[in-house]
Formats: sequence, structure tokens, C-alpha cells
Amino acid sequence: MTDPAKTRRTTNVVAGPDVGRWRCPCCQEDAPRLLPNGMPNRHPLRPADAWLHHPDVEAAVHETGAHADFDICLGCRDTVHQLLGTLVVPRGEQAELLNARGLAGTALIGAVLPGMEGQTLILVFAANGERLRLSETIPLGDFDPGRMTYPDERGDIDPVTWAAYQDGLKRLRRGL
Repeated sequence: MTDPAKTRRTTNVVAGPDVGRWRCPCCQEDAPRLLPNGMPNRHPLRPADAWLHHPDVEAAVHETGAHADFDICLGCRDTVHQLLGTLVVPRGEQAELLNARGLAGTALIGAVLPGMEGQTLILVFAANGERLRLSETIPLGDFDPGRMTYPDERGDIDPVTWAAYQDGLKRLRRGL
């Protein structure tokens, strides 16, 4: 017979300490407090991370009662960061990614709000004259990523929406 102690496989994976879990208000998942590399998996959500710095967007966000007093997991932090300020085509349409010219009816994701009504809500804004108005509220789980678009030039996108999009890109590039 073979001695089990001699046939035990060796591995370079060292068991880490038990890590407490917490519930991320964005994805509603139980998440570890630490990532496998030992870095924290709780990241504070700042208003600049959750909604665009635009007066019409901020007014609508405050009307919802949203706040940014949350810690969210790394995956959700990256999701919120990537969605915020993205252009979307109307519901039921599929965008052509990297289309050279923008299309009429294109709107803007102005806010991604965790912890609203027990879920994360995406607030979509469309131009209404010289202002942006809240046109859709979508639960994150129901959002169709095929609606996202990234045109190189404005084309038929309303100038108010395009200006807010460009401002969001500038802030993103500056790391704000």
C-alpha cells in the first residue's frame, strides 16, 4: 500500500486567512472584504463616480433621493465608471459600436445609482430643448449593453447631449 503522506500533492497556493464578507449595494452580492491579492474590495463611491457633473443631471439625482455614501466592490466600481457618461441609442435599437457619426435620439447615461429601491438604477438623459431631462430609469440587470454607442463625431445627436458627453470625456481623461 502507498502511504497517503507520501502521495500528497504539493502546491504553491497558500491558504489565506478567512476573510469576512459584506453585501455590495450595487450588485447585491456577498463579496469578500479583501481580494485574493490582499487589496481591499470595498471602494467608496463619490458623487463624481456615480453621476455626471451637470446641473440637470444633479437636480434629477437629488430628486431621486440618491446619495453616494456607499462602499462598492471592485467589479461594480469598474462597471459604474465605464457606464457613466456613455451614449445610448433608444430602447429597442441596437447601436453600431464605433459608428463614425451619432444618430438622432441618442441619449446619455447621466447617473448609475447603487442602493436605490434595493438595486442599482441607471438614469438615462435626453435633450429637451436646451436642457437634459431624465428619459429612462433602468435597473442595471435589465440594461442592454447593445444600446451603447461611441461615435467619433456628433452627427445627428442633439448638441446639448453631445456637449454633456464631451464634458464627461474631458473629466474622465483628467481622472476626475
